Amino acid sequence: MINNFYLKSLVVIFVAIVSIFTCFKASAATNSISASIFHSNIKLWKNIVLKTDINQNLKLNSALNEWEPFQLFIRANKNIENVTVSVSDFTNKDGDKLNPPTIYRQNYINVKSTSNKKYGHTGLVPDALVPLINPISKEHTNGLYGGALYDLQKGESEAFWFDFFIDKKVKPGIYSGSAVVYINGEKNISLPVKIEVHNFTLPDKKHFKACFQMDIDSIAKHHNKDIATTRSEGLAHAYEEMLHSHYINNWSPIQGWDYDRYGVDIQVVKNEVIIDWSDYDKLVTPYMNGEAYKDGVPSQCLYVPYWMPIKDVQGKISNEKITALNYNNIDHYLLGSYFKQLAEHFKNNGWLDRAFVFYFDEPFLSPWKYEAFYNVSQTIKRHSPELKILVTDGFKAKNKNFNNVAKINKLVDVWNPVTHQVSSPEIASYYRNRKSKGYFDIWCQTLANANPNNGVINLFPEYDMPFHRMWAFLSWSFGFQGIEWWQTVYYDKNNQNYDSWTNSVAFKGFKQPLNGDGRLFYPGTKSAIGGKDEIPISSLRMKALRESIEDYEYLYILNNLKILNEFDLDIFHTLNKENIKYMKKPMPMGKGPWHWWNADPDLIMSFKGEASKEIVKIKQF
Repeated sequence: MINNFYLKSLVVIFVAIVSIFTCFKASAATNSISASIFHSNIKLWKNIVLKTDINQNLKLNSALNEWEPFQLFIRANKNIENVTVSVSDFTNKDGDKLNPPTIYRQNYINVKSTSNKKYGHTGLVPDALVPLINPISKEHTNGLYGGALYDLQKGESEAFWFDFFIDKKVKPGIYSGSAVVYINGEKNISLPVKIEVHNFTLPDKKHFKACFQMDIDSIAKHHNKDIATTRSEGLAHAYEEMLHSHYINNWSPIQGWDYDRYGVDIQVVKNEVIIDWSDYDKLVTPYMNGEAYKDGVPSQCLYVPYWMPIKDVQGKISNEKITALNYNNIDHYLLGSYFKQLAEHFKNNGWLDRAFVFYFDEPFLSPWKYEAFYNVSQTIKRHSPELKILVTDGFKAKNKNFNNVAKINKLVDVWNPVTHQVSSPEIASYYRNRKSKGYFDIWCQTLANANPNNGVINLFPEYDMPFHRMWAFLSWSFGFQGIEWWQTVYYDKNNQNYDSWTNSVAFKGFKQPLNGDGRLFYPGTKSAIGGKDEIPISSLRMKALRESIEDYEYLYILNNLKILNEFDLDIFHTLNKENIKYMKKPMPMGKGPWHWWNADPDLIMSFKGEASKEIVKIKQF
């Protein structure tokens, strides 16, 4: 049975939507230009349909301490010069104003092939978001991909993203304003938008953790700089700040990035481990206590520094990456001593609950890794039982690569499966049950999300926005509390043309095209955006994930208020094939009919409005 929320949603959708491309938007046409406004859960493909009714209105909902974006698409009906966009003041009935949004131009990248011909798009795909104003120099961006002023030929188009942040001090109520298009400095089109700010606040520390990797070496290469310059000019920190402002945590704060030990000085003297944490602490502490960030919110996850004492045939100890050839040569006394000291140091600094041991990546690909994981993890547990051990693998009742699977399962504190490893209702129930007992598990965006047959959620740019935004709802349904990704600024000059502005394929060597894999950023170099100050450039996928993390917070609040069951979450994700008839756009997640999710872009927007009203009702008592 579907509940009242879904019936209400159907009514709203029937009234407000003619098609998926004309949902929740206002639009207008003049002799010179056509324009439409859209909510944030849709991508503005070049062939998107525009409407002509200027009197329609876009209505959005927001809590306090939340981002609430919308989009604008314009198309030239004839050759025009000096086109620019802006917004009016957004005011309530008392004259209070919202802080103005950051406005971004959406840049399109040419995707030549896709991993899924049914759901993936080819051709011009919107992704990079270049701010109209450089946040450092306050100058208009220009260059190859920036610019606030455009000349458009007949039939050409531009898309824009308006990013409002509703801070905690905003007075609840309805704020009205407009997206405005100017031609030669004169107002040409004004499209009305309303944002209803509801009287409840999203917390600073989010309950859904996005833990991604970002390294300073790749940033430096994308900007054609060395690491020292990247640090000294503040560019590295600008990337860190942008990731953080989207509620995404860097596994290892890049100011201290060093693959072997992350700046930790480790010496073995007379068979004893001597550790100097001073350089590491200097680099990492500002991020872990929040001082480094504008909002003061600490980073919520941290990989512990990698150190593996391997003994050679002469008995000499060296720090090496563990391999199939050396995992039996680990000095477990030294390893145990290291982890005992590490746990004590992290506990004294207040980091222990956010620290994760990640030494073994995807052990299902290499059978020897299970044996090595078992040997190493036993030592870690004996000497630092409070540290959480994470493995990029999924729970298995049986394991052909390791005889005693129960031994492995007992040592895993955090499962980090690929989406396709959640392959049955029983496995899904396992993770939900762990969550109910206080365990923390996350799943990952990976190469396998480039599924050629099914509609798997992902962070590849050629897919519609719901593919990026549904992480929260599916995570809640499965019992996951976060998402992990291996890289955000991937750079491999030896393997390809590595200009992310022109080449969508970031990672070669996989059987399916991996557009944007390992990349959420674009380099805001001088040639790309003009000016003297280089900056990181965000993407639509980064914004979608930010919105998804806020969606999870709504679910968390509703659950705490004990009213979540009033909302039929089966319309978002279901394990029952019968329920897909209630979905406007059902997507299969894997083999068989056992789990489906809803790619209707309007559904989440309707849910936010209904959820906000119910939260406010409860909080009024």
